[in-house]
Order: sequence, then structure tokens, then C-alpha cells
Amino acid sequence: MNSNLPPLPLTDGCLLIDNSMLEGLVTCPSITEFSKLHTRIGAATKPSLDFGTIIHAALEYRYKNAKDKPMTATQIAEQGQIITDFFDKNPVDEFEHRNVNFALEVINRYNRRWQVEPFNVLIDTKGQVMCEVPLAIELFTTQYNSSPLKVIFTGKIDLPVEWDSKITIIDNKTSSMFFGPQRFLDEQRWSNQYRGYCWAFEKATGKTVEAFCINGICTKQPPMKPKQGIDQWWNEWMVRDIVHLALTPDWRKEWFDSTTMLVDQFLWYYEKGYFPPLGKFTRACENYGGCQYRDVCSQPPEKRTEILNGFLYKQNTWSPLH
Repeated sequence: MNSNLPPLPLTDGCLLIDNSMLEGLVTCPSITEFSKLHTRIGAATKPSLDFGTIIHAALEYRYKNAKDKPMTATQIAEQGQIITDFFDKNPVDEFEHRNVNFALEVINRYNRRWQVEPFNVLIDTKGQVMCEVPLAIELFTTQYNSSPLKVIFTGKIDLPVEWDSKITIIDNKTSSMFFGPQRFLDEQRWSNQYRGYCWAFEKATGKTVEAFCINGICTKQPPMKPKQGIDQWWNEWMVRDIVHLALTPDWRKEWFDSTTMLVDQFLWYYEKGYFPPLGKFTRACENYGGCQYRDVCSQPPEKRTEILNGFLYKQNTWSPLH
């Protein structure tokens, strides 16, 4: 085993996995090594991530308080204060368009676009709206080092709802990488992330999930003079797409088989002591402005831990469970 690999990260003797880990493994195994095993991520502020975080928080406030009804003036003001307080603590560069004013504009446009919701929120056993629901579901038990190893699938579900009498999982996606609303949805709808959330919700509640909804919120800077007017531009670039799981009746088995095989692949790489930088073969290193670990992969393997522990990277403390 490569001595540069940290111990396998276990929680109460279990291996916790999530969609980010699986997606990183598919994109480039080195991403999973650096983020999951070394728990290091880029130290530079990511405006897109911060912006997505506060929009999610604002939507959480809306659905937990207004539920599926229009927001009151007081709720709108309180939602706006959440956004303002966030940017007071997390200021952005003066040339960054994703600032406090833009966040307020986005959320106000969203509230107008979806003033009356076509669904009913779900209420848990404690009488609370089910929103930003953390889940940890046992996936399977495998053998590792001659001992049983329990693997737990974790995640956070943005908003499970009842839509046309069907349980539907809504996932909020903020992105500035909209190259047209339809292209955005085409790129998103086949992601296994959504099916994983549906699988986990079924296991946690015993309820059958029949669809998932991609709630797309464009965060690119709008043009100065949209052809159809600014209001129409915003309406077109806030999109929803419902995917009915009945269209792929074997989705549960396919998601489960794909996920367990990826976990086996992760453990195989770990046993070999090497997570290859396969992104170099698929040009993933350049996607979306460039992988945050390019400075690491540009160094010889024996130097990479030193770079990870330097000032360019910080501890990865993110977890879907909190």
C-alpha cells in the first residue's frame, strides 16, 4: 500500500459515501483521493459555491415557512435578511456579479416566477416541513481486509413533495453554466444523483417515489437588453423538468448496481495504493475553468501530499449530514 494514502476514513466503523465522492471517482479517481482521503480542497473562495449555498438557504426558509403558499411581506423581508447577513460575513470581489444585490434579485424573481406552487410540501412525524433532509442509508456490506465493512449512502434532499398525487423529489440546481435552458436540462436529467436521492428517500420513509424534478436556477449575468425583455428572460431561465421514474422501471436496480460497483472500485484503488489521474485522458482537467487539483497532479506523486498540505488547499469539512 502507498504510505502516502491516509487511513480509510471510517465513521463508527462504516464507510460513508455521497454523490460528490461518486461523481469525483467517475470524473477522475485522483479527485476522490484528494478530497475524500486527504480531505483537502482548494483554499480559494468559489463564488459559484457560495452563491449556491445562500440560494439554497433562502429556498429552505421559503418552503419551511411559506410552505407551498405565496410568501407574506414579512417572510420576504426575513428571507432577504438571511441573504444580506450571508454576504456581510462572506464578501465578494467588487467585480463579481454574484453579489448580495444579484442574490436578492434572483430570489425575488424566483418567488414571483413560482408564486403559487403546483405541489404540496410533505410534513414529517414532528409536524415539520420536509426540506433539506439529511439521510444516511445502509447501502450494503462488503468484505475489506477480511472483515465486514458496512457502506452508508449519505445525502441531503432539497425538497420532497406531493405533486399530482405522486411523491416527487425536487433538487435545486443553481448554475451559471447555462448554455440554453433546454441544454442545461438535457445535461442534468440523466445524472444518477437524482435517482440516488429517490432511492434513499424510499428506504428512509417506505414511500414510493414516482418522479424527480430538476429545479434549475440560472445565475449567469443577464444581458443588458434581452430581446423579449428582462422579465421574459428571467422566466425562461428559471426552468423545471420532471422526470417520471416509470419510464425506466429498472432504475432502482441499475442505480444500486452502479453505485456498489463504484464503491468496489474505490476500495480496489485504495488496496492498490494508487488513484490514477484519469482526468488527463478525458480532458476533465480543463472542465469549468479547470480542476482545483491541477497544481497537485502536475507534480511527481511523491510531492503531491506536500502540495495538498500547503497554502493552496484547506481542510474539506463539508458533509451532507450537517
